[in-house]
Amino acid sequence: MDSIKEIAGLKDKELKLPEICTPIVIYFFFSIIIFITTVVLTIMGKTEGSIGSQIMNYIVYLIIVILFCLFLFKLCKLGYSRTAWFFAILPFLFIFVRFILFLMVAFSPPASSI
Repeated sequence: MDSIKEIAGLKDKELKLPEICTPIVIYFFFSIIIFITTVVLTIMGKTEGSIGSQIMNYIVYLIIVILFCLFLFKLCKLGYSRTAWFFAILPFLFIFVRFILFLMVAFSPPASSI
């Protein structure tokens, strides 16, 4: 029985995946989780706006994610892996800070009027 490598004509060649640095994988993974979450919220009717504007937002978001991954790849390829880690974590750090600020405002006691 022929193996898959023989059928594909790669009998003596190794399949080699491109080396992707870890910051790209982490950023892409979390970005896809956020994307799926927002799509599910839209389907459930928890977001505002027309479906056309939501679809346009999703397309723009995916384009930004792809461009940012290419930017991180270029940084890693040039040897700036620490800088790539910084840029990969930065958006999620901003999201976390924004969430904490939202919680502080949402659960703060109302100001009393004198």
